[in-house]
Amino acid sequence: VYIPNTTPERVIGILRDFDSHKKIYPEVADSRTISSTGNDVMGFWRLERKGMVPVILDVKQDAHWQQLSPGKWICRAYARQISEVDATLFFHGRRYPPGEGHGYMWRLYAYWSVEKFENGVLAECRTLSMSRDIPPGLAWAVGPYVQKMPQDSLSSTLRQTRKAATGRL
Repeated sequence: VYIPNTTPERVIGILRDFDSHKKIYPEVADSRTISSTGNDVMGFWRLERKGMVPVILDVKQDAHWQQLSPGKWICRAYARQISEVDATLFFHGRRYPPGEGHGYMWRLYAYWSVEKFENGVLAECRTLSMSRDIPPGLAWAVGPYVQKMPQDSLSSTLRQTRKAATGRL
């Protein structure tokens, strides 16, 4: 995404500030920075997706930023821990141990590139998320939703990052 009238430092500042993510990204119900040392940041997100199949995930994310040259940065980020929180009526709020639950997402990697371009910034994010197989009896109902969810989430992340960097939240 092209973000006009901003700097790489502003965009990186937004991406590193887990404390603000709950105000920027609609799917982030809660967020906080756990630690930040130099170019390394660890943060927490509670991700909530409403819809036909509600999904709540607690994610601890590690991110390492590296400056390649003036105005050009990359980031390698990965979810160190993903725990599903039960969203059903009877067990709402029960947290599954990491690796258990329905397996909507059990791995998440993100690769960011942020580079000065003309009067703004080009920001690119590539993600890899992994989920478990959908039980055959539910595939017809849940399959299309699970397939579309990562693309929708990535598009929303890029749009909301642009809005935050341009002050239009």
